[in-house]
Amino acid sequence: MIITISGKPCCGKSTMAEIFCKKYNFERIYAGAIFKEEARKLGLNVKELSLSQKYFDIDYKVDEYLKNIYNSRVDENILIESRPAFSFMPNAFNVFIDVDDNTMATRLFNSDRTGKESVNSLQQALNECTTRYQADCDKYKKLYNVDCDDMSNYNYVINNSNLTPEQTADKIYEQYLKFCNNKNLSN
Repeated sequence: MIITISGKPCCGKSTMAEIFCKKYNFERIYAGAIFKEEARKLGLNVKELSLSQKYFDIDYKVDEYLKNIYNSRVDENILIESRPAFSFMPNAFNVFIDVDDNTMATRLFNSDRTGKESVNSLQQALNECTTRYQADCDKYKKLYNVDCDDMSNYNYVINNSNLTPEQTADKIYEQYLKFCNNKNLSN
């Protein structure tokens, strides 16, 4: 069964996904990597591509690719990192990883990501994160008429502000098993 992972910036989606997939034998599909490659082809950075309405066709292209995976491989163990995937994968186990503002800003400020936003303070890091997240939510509202911030869209919401990536992965897997069990009972 497919799991979708969404969440706020710097909530640890990618780190958790790597751990989760390795520990629980899931294939990982990272929509962000596809998007980054498309940005590179255009000579843009991800932020420029993400904020430009001129390139919405790339969002559609990436999401069509994910839809094809969902439709053709729905019974396989796949974890898909994508902010809007919950909206077109109704039978997947849809997860949102939340994080408090201070933790989000601290994680960006202290990160050593290649190509990360250049931030000089925690306040600037917080501004970068909240601006990026709001821009993404606005974009998906415009493209798909979905509210990424509506937690009722997800089967499981976890706040990992005080959890390690391993603990987050384990809690998601525990809830995933319950979801699968309930799904099987209702069939």
